[in-house]
Amino acid sequence: MTISAHPQSINRFYTLALALLLTWALMPWFTPVNAEQFSELNVWLAWLACMAVVNLPLLLLEGALARRMKQSPLNALPPLTREADTKPLWRSLGWLALLWQVLISSGLLVSGLWLTLAGGVSLLGLFAAGSGFTILNIAAGGLLFIASVYFLRPSVWIGAALIILTAILGAVLPEPAHTYESARAYLPWHWHGFRLADWKIALSSALMATGLGVGLYWQQFAQDSADDSSKSLTAPVKQHVLVLWLLQILAGVCYVALHGIHRQIGAVDLSFGIAQILMAGFLAANVLRQIRHHKAWLAAAVLLWVGGIAFALFSNRIYIEFLDSLGLLTALGFTIFVGWKMKISHMRKALNFNSEGIYNLWRIAVRVLIPLAIIAALLGVWTQGFEVQQYYQSP
Repeated sequence: MTISAHPQSINRFYTLALALLLTWALMPWFTPVNAEQFSELNVWLAWLACMAVVNLPLLLLEGALARRMKQSPLNALPPLTREADTKPLWRSLGWLALLWQVLISSGLLVSGLWLTLAGGVSLLGLFAAGSGFTILNIAAGGLLFIASVYFLRPSVWIGAALIILTAILGAVLPEPAHTYESARAYLPWHWHGFRLADWKIALSSALMATGLGVGLYWQQFAQDSADDSSKSLTAPVKQHVLVLWLLQILAGVCYVALHGIHRQIGAVDLSFGIAQILMAGFLAANVLRQIRHHKAWLAAAVLLWVGGIAFALFSNRIYIEFLDSLGLLTALGFTIFVGWKMKISHMRKALNFNSEGIYNLWRIAVRVLIPLAIIAALLGVWTQGFEVQQYYQSP
């Protein structure tokens, strides 16, 4: 039988395309911004550890909750809090996740417009040097953003294809000489004394850079399983989660191997900028789907989105540090709620592990290891401070 006969198979391939687009669109935001730190092996070994100990258990957590409730986090948290007989305050986690998605969408749109402008100027030279091209670029980017909101699935497929094109172009095209970013590729890999800030980078690259811990995969899994009567992780779904996790690792390894993808090459900037605009549209549509019946909240989301654009334009580095902290706090809230507030029997049934030992390992990770890892990362954010660094996506 062909894939077209299996809507669930199509949905799973779509989720894989979304994971690839998410990982590469967000990786530049949460990975090191300077060449020396980017080339530290200890940071990336810590990232691999975070992918195993933090990312995979959280991916299973979001998948299990989605299969159990078959609703987005915003709609699923009220019945979950009633089942757990806990305070309604935990429902605010759904709104925090939406806030993160709104602000990330704003920042990605700004970043995408800047990269497409830089790519166009690089490719077209003096022809694109005037203000007219800037206006044209903003108008075209805005139309692309609106189209991606309305044509969600095609935009994800196109965005994933552009990410693959970006990786190929970044690997084969020569870099311009004497540029700050090109120097990143020539620094040798080296070891460095491990700092708390390094742990923050490793964990943020494993969670925030993959869109995990803020309900994105929860909502996608819920949509994929809407027509499935099973309320637990079946064997095919577990295999899909494992493939999704391996794809995230592969995408991250490719990104690191290429020392980042922004190399001041016109074609690379252009393709990656378009992919970021498409990702911004996906996130905006994701938010609108959840609050479309709440007109007051819809207006608030639009205002926040516009405010996020202004913030991203004028305080890029602070903006990213704020989003990093917000996302980590949201992920911490989800793990505490599931690990300490929900009934054990509910998650055991939803996860549907064959081995009690595997379930116990997962439970230890969610209750102890992941909260401690996130708290250490938050300390890394605050001890590092909001230093103003040269960031290649800043206008």
